[in-house]
Amino acid sequence: MTAMRKLLPSEAPALLAHLLRLPPEDRAARFMHAVSDATIAAHVEAIDWVGGVVVGYFEAGMLRGAAELAGRLFREVEIAVTVEPHCQDQGIGTALLGQALLIARNRRFATAHVVCMGSNRRFQRVALKFFDHLSHEDGEASADMALERPTWFSLAEEGTAESFAWLGQMMERALGGAEPAASDGG
Repeated sequence: MTAMRKLLPSEAPALLAHLLRLPPEDRAARFMHAVSDATIAAHVEAIDWVGGVVVGYFEAGMLRGAAELAGRLFREVEIAVTVEPHCQDQGIGTALLGQALLIARNRRFATAHVVCMGSNRRFQRVALKFFDHLSHEDGEASADMALERPTWFSLAEEGTAESFAWLGQMMERALGGAEPAASDGG
């Protein structure tokens, strides 16, 4: 069973495990250069769980994809998306970015920003589903989007998706499915 929902701060170890499972090329794509395990651990440790949001994609109770939102409220939010290789090309990155944009809108960020390496065609295809165009400069591709103000419908859409995700995970556990995902270590 799969679910997509916001992570709790207590799930930082699951995010760390997810990022550490990424192969070197996916790590470089996420962080815009090669990074060590220690750098990834420092990144997760530094996440602002009060002002930021991390949306997670769970497969059988294990975190397999994430969209991180970081920014200044009422200003710009940057969104970064990661999906483990065996889950790629299934629409998961698109779903994560879409949910991240909805959450950013509902948190009243004015602008959403994405950036990736110019060679990261996979993410560029995902970004172009939401952003009008990508700008290419100095080996990077980036896009900005002015976000609409939240509406009752957008707030209800986020709340409904979150409720169903939690309900699905609780049902899976109750029916003897996967244990809560803290990490799998490798």
